[in-house]
Amino acid sequence: VLRSEPQYRLLFGSQVLSILGDRVTAVALPFAVLAIGGGVADVALVSAAQFLPFVVLALPAGVWADRWDRKRILILSDLVRLACQLVAAVLLLGGGASVPILLAIASVYGAADAFFAPAFSGLLPSTVSPVNLQPANALRGLSFSFGSVAGPVVAGLLIAFAGGPGGALLFDALTFAVSV
Repeated sequence: VLRSEPQYRLLFGSQVLSILGDRVTAVALPFAVLAIGGGVADVALVSAAQFLPFVVLALPAGVWADRWDRKRILILSDLVRLACQLVAAVLLLGGGASVPILLAIASVYGAADAFFAPAFSGLLPSTVSPVNLQPANALRGLSFSFGSVAGPVVAGLLIAFAGGPGGALLFDALTFAVSV
């Protein structure tokens, strides 16, 4: 399907990078909170701040994804998430991050992520021919598995050797830039 569907190849490539970056962030964000002096409760709050907007907005975002141009929703979502991760990375690397700032950034990130998921799911069938839909979905599932294994490894390496959690979030920002 990657050879016969050039549009899907681009979509799949950006999806793999995005998932990898998301899994890096899942590991780096708690370290970021701890690195700026936050405690376990602060880690829980920042994680919840990223998750709750997704839960609240997922259903309306699905409706909007059916009514608006899905490609534009994907691009806008990636741009917002790029900005969130870039701001967080710069603040962490520059020493200006605080728990309330990370809380706000995580909330905006979660809201943008809520729009990405249904738009991507709706765009996939229009990107591949009907005969290639099942293999395309299988590759999408494989990309989630790959990201779940490789993401934490990459996160650990970035946190240890490339600027700590700020470096890891900068990596995620770069994955969104490539995805856009």
